[in-house]
Amino acid sequence: MQFTSEKDFKKTVPEITRELVKSEPITVTWHLKERMKEREISIKELEELTGIQGHTLSRYANNRQSFNTVNIVHIIALMIALRLTDMVELLTITADIEITPKFKAQSKEWKEVKLPPTEIFEIMKKNRMLNSK
Repeated sequence: MQFTSEKDFKKTVPEITRELVKSEPITVTWHLKERMKEREISIKELEELTGIQGHTLSRYANNRQSFNTVNIVHIIALMIALRLTDMVELLTITADIEITPKFKAQSKEWKEVKLPPTEIFEIMKKNRMLNSK
């Protein structure tokens, strides 16, 4: 799932956060279905084990749940219940291939010169103006 429109966000997510998240292609991919298949556990059984509602588990398993509606406690509960030692076994959040080189270069430069990349600086400047209104 990628965040591309306002409908992808809860109303409580600040506009600044929504705009930043929509500015670059980042993909959230759940691996719950694979972990359940490996363990031969059903949605119903996982619901009984974790207390997470079956329809929520189903949305996670089928990559239909907006990530901003995921409770961090659900992630922890699923990791414990399925005996996972790393969150990437449950879900991954990745920058799309076309922005990876740009992010790596900008991150390196930021660390070296101690100044944010121009794109980030412009976002910060815009956000300061929004916050000062």
